[in-house]
Amino acid sequence: LISLHFEDSLSHEALFQAHVDWAERYARRWYPVRPPLARARAAGEPLRLGYVSGSLNGQIVGHFLQNLLAHHDHARFHVTLFSTTRSIDAVTDRLRSLADAWVEIAGLDDAAGAVRIQASDIDILVDLDGHSPTGRPLLFARKPAPVQVEWLDYFDTSGLATMDYFLTDPYSTPPDSPQRYVETPYRLPHTRFCYTPPAYAPSPAPSPALGGRPFTYGSFNRQDKLSPALIDTWAAILRHAPGTRLLLKNRGLQVEGARSFLLEQFAAAGVGPERLILRGPSPHATMLAEYAEIDVALDPFPYNGGLTSCECLWMGVPIVALEAERLIGRQTAAMLRLLGLDDWVAVSRDDYIALAVAKHRDAEALAPVRAGLRARMAASPLCNGALFARDIEAAYLDIWQRACHPPS
Repeated sequence: LISLHFEDSLSHEALFQAHVDWAERYARRWYPVRPPLARARAAGEPLRLGYVSGSLNGQIVGHFLQNLLAHHDHARFHVTLFSTTRSIDAVTDRLRSLADAWVEIAGLDDAAGAVRIQASDIDILVDLDGHSPTGRPLLFARKPAPVQVEWLDYFDTSGLATMDYFLTDPYSTPPDSPQRYVETPYRLPHTRFCYTPPAYAPSPAPSPALGGRPFTYGSFNRQDKLSPALIDTWAAILRHAPGTRLLLKNRGLQVEGARSFLLEQFAAAGVGPERLILRGPSPHATMLAEYAEIDVALDPFPYNGGLTSCECLWMGVPIVALEAERLIGRQTAAMLRLLGLDDWVAVSRDDYIALAVAKHRDAEALAPVRAGLRARMAASPLCNGALFARDIEAAYLDIWQRACHPPS
């Protein structure tokens, strides 16, 4: 299901049907005959929230969850983290300290995990993983909580009839969007993401081209997002912007075969190796510092950056993004529009190429954008944990009221 999002040939209906077919084949047998019912809490009794994830660490989920947990109103919400996380780090410890309860279910199968969650008397259970590699969708098929919500690290419907809501926002899922969900889309007022920047992130640097270095485009996105169509697009940008370079960095590029293959693809598109800088992984702080070598970032499509885009913007590097119809193809554009950077959003491949080339031709205009980007981001809902917590808590309360008082 994830791989279907790496290219855009499938219609919205076909993509939706693939998720529904998966659920019919693998999940329906586990749907409960009598799912738990919502019951109103006594006055003053907190609503009991449960978050389930196998990525409660510094990979992706932890960077978007810390700010929310730090600002949850624990007088009104009791927060339990149900962890299936096997790779533990310092972010794991931080998340554990911010929750009211931490329950290990990594060693439990889906049936036993569902029983353990149901024993915790959770009102709203939030799936943070969906069909991502650490996801446990068959746990949610058993519906251990009265209300179940899909959010954060998956960007499409679960396909499960037991899921009730999908948290999104007006930029990611506009009211007239052709996106299809089994769940009811619930739009948070500002954004579906709230990024927690690491304390060790260095300060943003000025545009390197203004210091006399060659103008450099860049992307630190995963190797599997670099499709032939995307490489052709990036090659077209380089051909139309003589003297520019492209810096690519990801874990896959530590493999010589991956590097050679990429060089061959660019060569076939008319771009020689002298215009490419290919780098493998490095410690996180080092990677963030390397954004100082990029003038303008290029967002991959149709599978956009998520955490990578947040990190890039936090490091003061603006991004050229193509806004598509699928949620995964709108992630970076949603961030840019939220920040008031609409002039960095393209609406077609040709527009994307022209926009990237135009940013090179007017490199002087990059200085004020880069200088103010971190402050702009810090003041926005994208990093404002208190605002985001109030937004999502209001959503939970509304969802719970709907569950307790369904329309007749």
